[in-house]
Amino acid sequence: MLSLIVHLCTAVLASGFPDSSPSFPSTAARRPHAERKISRLQSTTSKNVVITGGTKGVGYALAKRFLREGDRVIVCGRDADRLAMAVEALRRDPGVANDGAKASVGGILCDVGSPQDVERLGDFCVEQLGHIDVWVNNAGTVAGKRRRLSDLTPDDLKQVLDTNLLGTLLCCKKAIEIMSRQEQGGHIFNMDGAGVEGGATKGYAAYGASKRAMPQLSASIREELKEANHNKIGVHNLSPGMVLTDLLLADSTPAFRRFFNTLCEEPDTVADYLVPRIRRVSGSGSYVKFLTIPQAVLKLITGWPQIVFGGRFFDGDGNRVVADGAKYSESGVKAQYDGVVDGKWRGATQIPIDA
Repeated sequence: MLSLIVHLCTAVLASGFPDSSPSFPSTAARRPHAERKISRLQSTTSKNVVITGGTKGVGYALAKRFLREGDRVIVCGRDADRLAMAVEALRRDPGVANDGAKASVGGILCDVGSPQDVERLGDFCVEQLGHIDVWVNNAGTVAGKRRRLSDLTPDDLKQVLDTNLLGTLLCCKKAIEIMSRQEQGGHIFNMDGAGVEGGATKGYAAYGASKRAMPQLSASIREELKEANHNKIGVHNLSPGMVLTDLLLADSTPAFRRFFNTLCEEPDTVADYLVPRIRRVSGSGSYVKFLTIPQAVLKLITGWPQIVFGGRFFDGDGNRVVADGAKYSESGVKAQYDGVVDGKWRGATQIPIDA
């Protein structure tokens, strides 16, 4: 039975290499030891942050938590209306506004797979922020629902690799260009995902291959920076674990949804865990993980009643448990903000941080 659980966790988890801490993310405040290369004291200095793919899912949740820490944030995305909705929602968030002041958040339309767009992104961020402390490469796609490689078109493959791999490469290149000119340097975080450990990602071969590349890419860049004596630029990896987003729920089965009751979390929960650790990172080479395989195994063992009978997110038939006042997509993803665009920013390609 235990071997079956371990196999299941390995197949569905999407975490990086396990760290030494056995505690759960939900009890993060009681963790006795900090992650490797992360200082014990929370940084209280306001930071300038760039988040790609920051208009929904984990990226949006990260932006919200950074703003609640008092940071200044630029998000980007490929859809102009969604960009406007996200920025406006972040500015309205009651946890972000301070005595009625507008949150320091802006946005720019950007396809990270486009060299020209990434150049514009970097230039806009420097113009708006002055300098960049943290750059999070979060943008990612699977190009539709689960399909075999043989059923994908070349354009499907190009879309995934342009966003997930080429996009991360281009953004790392631009971030390094900017941070190498800054006296204080900066930190780059590359997001991992399913396939990062080399396990099969059936139906998402291109996505898994792109995420398998993330630790190797980060390691290579670190060595290049070390060789060039850019010792103040840190390159790290982030592992969000299993998050209740479109990527996970789009074509999930009722049986798997019951497992999600123990293994998954909402984007806000993941961001609340990751952001404080991102903010106090030092040096280079940290791997900030929300959920590891040993933690997932223990969660499955102790949480079996929720798997059998239903629980936090899905009932015994695999249907979404609806929270009061919340809205959900057809696949069961909880809406993060109302889909309303202020006429001022409808179709805008750039939203200045203080506008």
